[in-house]
Amino acid sequence: MTRKADLPVDDWGASAARANGRLEVIGGAIDNGAACGTYKIGGSLGGFNPVPFAEQLPGYDRCGGDVSWLSENATGFDLAPGQTVSVRITADSSTLSQPGTNQGELIARTDSPYGTAAPIDVVLQARN
Repeated sequence: MTRKADLPVDDWGASAARANGRLEVIGGAIDNGAACGTYKIGGSLGGFNPVPFAEQLPGYDRCGGDVSWLSENATGFDLAPGQTVSVRITADSSTLSQPGTNQGELIARTDSPYGTAAPIDVVLQARN
């Protein structure tokens, strides 16, 4: 693939894929607008019987990206049934350029058929 011109707008949180020989950029937030997520719209149960159905694909329902001041000591692990794991979360104000309230989420993603854990809200109060 050959690099082409940059987008004429700032875009973050977008998805991209190659389809029919073209680059498709999907979603994201452009100039503080748009919405997060990838959706499956419509479909068929077989034959020519379309169904009016919309589904937000799991794992694509959150915006944003890495939070510079938040880190964890483990980013992946395998658990057998009944096992637990501890993960140390660190908030580091030295990465911030100014004091204030900073908010983020820690999201645990899984390939388990039993669903995912709720996001953990994290707040860092940085003071002079």
